[in-house]
Amino acid sequence: NEDNCVFSTDENACSLSSSAQRADVILDYDNIIRFFQLTEGSKDSTTRYVYAILGLVVDDSPCNLETSRWELLANTNCANPSNLMEETKNTFIQLLSDSGENPFVRDIQVGNEFCDTTGFNPAQIEVQVDGNCFKHVHPAHLSVFDMTDWSYSDAHPGNMQAEANGHEHPIRKWAENKTDEHPGWYLIYPSSHPSDPSFNHPISRWDTYRSKLDYIGRLGDTVQFRDLPNSLRAHEIATYYGVPLETLGPGVLVCGSFDEVPNDPSLGSIFDLRSPYQRTTFGGNFEQQREVVWSTIVLFEDDQLCQRMAWALAQILVVVAGSVMTEPFVGYYDIMVRNCFGNYRDVLREISYSPLMAEHLSYLDSRSHAYVYESNGQVTYADENFAREIMQLFTIGLVWLNQDGTPKLDANGKQIEVYSNEDIMSFARAWTGFRKYQDRGNIENEQACSTCNRQDPMFIDKDRRDVFPKSDLLGGYIGDRYPLCVDLPDKMFLRKGAKYRFLGSNPLPELMEDNDKFATDPTIKRMILDSGSGLYKKLYNNGVYLNTVIL
Repeated sequence: NEDNCVFSTDENACSLSSSAQRADVILDYDNIIRFFQLTEGSKDSTTRYVYAILGLVVDDSPCNLETSRWELLANTNCANPSNLMEETKNTFIQLLSDSGENPFVRDIQVGNEFCDTTGFNPAQIEVQVDGNCFKHVHPAHLSVFDMTDWSYSDAHPGNMQAEANGHEHPIRKWAENKTDEHPGWYLIYPSSHPSDPSFNHPISRWDTYRSKLDYIGRLGDTVQFRDLPNSLRAHEIATYYGVPLETLGPGVLVCGSFDEVPNDPSLGSIFDLRSPYQRTTFGGNFEQQREVVWSTIVLFEDDQLCQRMAWALAQILVVVAGSVMTEPFVGYYDIMVRNCFGNYRDVLREISYSPLMAEHLSYLDSRSHAYVYESNGQVTYADENFAREIMQLFTIGLVWLNQDGTPKLDANGKQIEVYSNEDIMSFARAWTGFRKYQDRGNIENEQACSTCNRQDPMFIDKDRRDVFPKSDLLGGYIGDRYPLCVDLPDKMFLRKGAKYRFLGSNPLPELMEDNDKFATDPTIKRMILDSGSGLYKKLYNNGVYLNTVIL
């Protein structure tokens, strides 16, 4: 959306820079409850409810889970060590011995190692490793989440019921009413309700709604401040950890989404807005409103052929309209309308940057193996969901086809598959690093969540992106036949066709992640153009800065 950016010198057009947010945050008991304490009653930030989760019941074998979690009972012998097959036990012992240094839990991936726990209750498997006992637990046990989104009255039926009956709030009570018995750093998931079995929560409910929570790390992990969800990079929290949040003053590049226009109530056709701070109506059916707004557009616009084509595209490139918000969903549908008579490749590019698609197919904030391992020592793989679906459902399908559409056959008469699981794993690494932009005040947002910007295209965080080559489907690599930067002719930045993007006046703009010293160290040399040079005149343009300059 760079063509829609405007250079603003308004003193109010500012934001908080994320460039210098490098500080260690240890996810221990004190720091977890501190997120609540620092934001409670704040005028500038929403009170944050951050907890480690307890009470989740593991119901699957560690042999079947992509990643299994084990609670460390340090310097303790297992009370009931599982009498596993020798090969399986040795597999667990080896993997747990090399599973990092977290003092509370360890994560392992069995992979192709021998593993058989048939006949054992997954929740009762214990393995002795030297002087420590490891107990198999739910994969999210002692994971730390920002659960603020669950604390709103209409986010959970139990919240409204508790408020109506004068009972403790089921989400907020752990932090607000902390005691020696319940110190406020954890929340117990009520898989088994202490007094009323009718309130028991099945684990499937956790699996369904967990995606609405911001994951921070595991109890005992050390994370970087810059890796916290935007909702936790509030001023009060940054100040406590000594992180300088730099305010960007005049000279900021302000970018809207494609075709975004100012709100003008005089035009009519106004729809109700829902936000954490104000609401234009109470008790309204927002999901029905979204359907009405969409129906009005597609049925009464003059470009009916385009609308029909957009509808057809939307049946292929599907996202679940689970959110009640009108603006983001209609914005996603606009991608199909803009490209109704265009190129399918352009549609794929735009939907790939859509936060709705990234949430739907789970590649939002997918991180490279190297980034995760260097951050906390965990061995993980990039999310494969979108990499698989973009081939299987959106483009080439499962088997190679001839020009007439019939399947290609091998020498044995069997259909030739297009891709293997290894191809999917390779392509999954291409979808790492995609993150939402920070929230802004003039778009619809149903919750106080600075990472809930579903309106603007995502950006790619270079630190979280996988940097290694990705194989294509023809025996080569994506990017083959394109020149490397080191192979370009000398002084390419002065040749015809060189492209310059305007990033504003700040030495560390949001889309660049140079070392902090670039902005703060006066000894670092910077290139300053001579006012008489041709490049200076092109970029300066008599003081009217263009978003893009092509020589």
